[in-house]
This record gives sequence, structure tokens and C-alpha cells, in this order.
Amino acid sequence: MIAIVAALSLGSSGSWGQEGRQLSREELLAARAVSEARQAKLKPSVPKENKSHPTQSGILDRSTIIVSERHWTCVPKGAVLYAAPEHKNRLGVESKGTYLDFNRFIERNRGWLVTYGVSLQQARGKSPISEDTRKSFATCGRTVISVFRGGPISTRPYQEEEVVVK
Repeated sequence: MIAIVAALSLGSSGSWGQEGRQLSREELLAARAVSEARQAKLKPSVPKENKSHPTQSGILDRSTIIVSERHWTCVPKGAVLYAAPEHKNRLGVESKGTYLDFNRFIERNRGWLVTYGVSLQQARGKSPISEDTRKSFATCGRTVISVFRGGPISTRPYQEEEVVVK
């Protein structure tokens, strides 16, 4: 076994080519560069400093954090349709405790959170949420979060489209 290892190491580090001729200096340097490149591929890469581009933002920068006593979750900014005055201190604060996905968080906090399903047109601001519905949010005493297909979605304010007459 030792003889095989010694023969392999001599063959790879010697100056003899596969054809049995002695290699030139340039050929040796090229072979060394190939060998070093292979070794570099085997070395674990050192992670670069995490410097994000100034215009990039993380998901938490575009989210509203909602906190309960021991848990927190995040929803897109604009997903909170109504915040009950007694629960405003739980919105947008620093995350503390353990993260729960949105659906589990809602299940655990049904006493003060409620979801309201919106259409895609309502989320885009092309169709209004009725005024009666908005008034009912204030009377329910809970914080209302807009959802689409079971997940939180930001909702833009309704804006009537301008009709262009030609």
C-alpha cells in the first residue's frame, strides 16, 4: 500500500510526462496551475461579507411584524386593514419569542385577530371594499388582516380609474 502511494506521489510530482519524456518548464507550470485549480475547488469557499446593495431590502423591511406574548409573524405592509386601538402596540414592533407561520399564528390569536378575504381586484385597488364592511371592522374590536387564497396580501386603497375621452 505504501509503495502505491509513493509511486502515485512521484508520478504526479515528477517532471516526466505520460509519454515518458521530460516536461519543459512551461508544461510543468501549466500542470501546476491545473493542479492548484483542482485543489482550490476542493477547499471550502470562504463566504464573502454580506453587503447588500443599498437599494435591496429584506423581507422584514417590506413587512409588518405582529407580536403576541411568546410568538410573532409577519405580513406584507398594507395587509392590516384595521388595527383595533387596544392592539396597535402589537403591530410593527420588534420580533420577540419564536416565529410562527401566518396560519398557525392566526389560529393561536383568534381572540384579537381576524382575517378578511379579498379579491385580487380589491388587493390591487381596482375594486373597493364596501364602506359597510369597513365600518364593521371598527365594531368587531379585533385587528383585521386581508388574505387571498389563505395567505396574507397587501391591499392598496381603491382608486377609480380615469376615463380618457378621445
